[in-house]
Amino acid sequence: MSGGTDKRYSNQCIIWGAGYCGGIALEAYGKENVHCLADTDLRNVGSIRWGKEIISFNQMIKKAKEENMRIIAASEDYGAEMERRLKEEGITNYDLFRAEYARRIVEDRKKGIPILEQEYHGNVLPLEHPKLQHFHNIHCGKRIFIVGNGPSLRAKDLELLHKNHEICFAFNNIHMIFDRTNWRPDYYGIVDFYGFLLNKERLKKIPGKHLLWDIFRPLMSCEEADAAENYFFHYERAGYTTSMPEFADDITKGVYLGYSSVYDIGFQFAAYMGAKEIYLLGVDHNYPDLKGHEGNHFEGYLEPGERRLEFFPMENIKKGYEAEKVELSFMKAKQFAKAHGFKIYNATRGGKLEVFERVSFDHLFS
Repeated sequence: MSGGTDKRYSNQCIIWGAGYCGGIALEAYGKENVHCLADTDLRNVGSIRWGKEIISFNQMIKKAKEENMRIIAASEDYGAEMERRLKEEGITNYDLFRAEYARRIVEDRKKGIPILEQEYHGNVLPLEHPKLQHFHNIHCGKRIFIVGNGPSLRAKDLELLHKNHEICFAFNNIHMIFDRTNWRPDYYGIVDFYGFLLNKERLKKIPGKHLLWDIFRPLMSCEEADAAENYFFHYERAGYTTSMPEFADDITKGVYLGYSSVYDIGFQFAAYMGAKEIYLLGVDHNYPDLKGHEGNHFEGYLEPGERRLEFFPMENIKKGYEAEKVELSFMKAKQFAKAHGFKIYNATRGGKLEVFERVSFDHLFS
């Protein structure tokens, strides 16, 4: 969406949107090609994120007009509204960005194609992942444990899973408990963009099969991305913003976003794998006194003196676990399980998740 060939354009852009989608855009376009970030939330203005200053909407418009700098409007859900506002301001040198555009942008950048002169909106590569067919009914009739990172998670419980050779899923920073147990997950999943940036270098040290959001592929080297243990999937977003999400019956065509790795990866993959029973462990569904990702992981996962990553200015910390939305997705999983002949149980010690029938973790092995 350029403004004509008679103007001289800047060789840098401004990314409008300082959330995770803006972070993905920054990685895709390359930090050397991005002048700064912009955000409409004035509480973020003036702070630094990912090494880039965040400016206001009005500052962005002024700079774009004075320096003919392209604006990349980065949002999964509000692209149409952002485009409307840019047009109202008379901005013509812009493009819209969603996470699935990252792969093509990175590939073009590696080829030397001038990415700030291209229009990527609506121009994506095919989004099916036939490699995932490998998992179809691979654990037919068996039970699978989905391990959350809640405060209730105990290393000794993981040892019991290890001793009994149980099939397990786990996510995100679960590797921080590895020094306390011999247990390792069979399937390790990560969908959080910030977590991926922190853990990218650790991936090769985490055993098992890795289940990764496909927008992470362009952020990895070809050798890393093509490793045999890496399996990529993409998101379908139907329903999640306003009501219950959908539930994928064919993960090769995408999984549905449900505000929790347990739903996004665990439930949908385990169902596709043919699980007869799914047991939750460490899924507390309740983090009342903790903010941001601090509340999403088991106690003590940071070593003394380690610093948590700040995603937002301290006066604007946001909660990282949206219990009401997660509960809607869990209700959908329960409905899907009933309709398709498998069961989901909650074996978590305590917590506040009551969607699924509770069972005693200890009694599963007695």
